[in-house]
Order: sequence, then C-alpha cells, then structure tokens
Amino acid sequence: MEALIYTIILETEKSNFQKKGKNIYIINKKRNIRLTINSFTNNIITADKLNKTQATYNV
Repeated sequence: MEALIYTIILETEKSNFQKKGKNIYIINKKRNIRLTINSFTNNIITADKLNKTQATYNV
C-alpha cells in the first residue's frame, strides 16, 4: 500500500496539490483518486476514489 501511495504522489502534477488548513489534498486525475494528508504529521487520512465530476472539483 505504501508503494502505491508513493507512486501516486510522484506521478501527480504539483498543480494538483492543494493545502487547505492542516491538510494537503492530492488529486490524481489519471487514477481518479484523492489523497488527504495531514500536513503536520504526514499521515494519510483518506484515499477517496473520484468520479468524473469530483475529478474536476477543487477542494
């Protein structure tokens, strides 16, 4: 699982990283996934599968 998350982070464009409050949201449109990471602890909070309308949604 760690390798998959690492791969998703590496292949996601920097423009799809958004910091809002204490969280960082990483949206990977290729894999239709959004990772939510706590910016203080770097823990993965959630990994959500996106549908087509969510993939264009900005956090």
